[in-house]
Amino acid sequence: MLLRNTHIMADDAGFGLEARYANSFEIGFNAYEFVIDFAQQYEGGPGRVHSRIVTSPALARILGELLESSLRKYDSRYGETAAAKPEEIE
Repeated sequence: MLLRNTHIMADDAGFGLEARYANSFEIGFNAYEFVIDFAQQYEGGPGRVHSRIVTSPALARILGELLESSLRKYDSRYGETAAAKPEEIE
């Protein structure tokens, strides 16, 4: 059974895990899986993918719901985040 919003502990309590900043994302899917690429992209240059997550459609839905829930909590604590302009998304 999958639990939502549970805390996940790394074997070493997070020490040694590499955190990467992403300001560009690409998502693809087929009947069996979702592929989410995380990249860094800066004006005038191509984006560079540094991480890729492959997961099932069911778990992708849970991820989307967790992100939506976290954004609502963030907005209530810090104020509503501005939505990206359509030209920024393309």
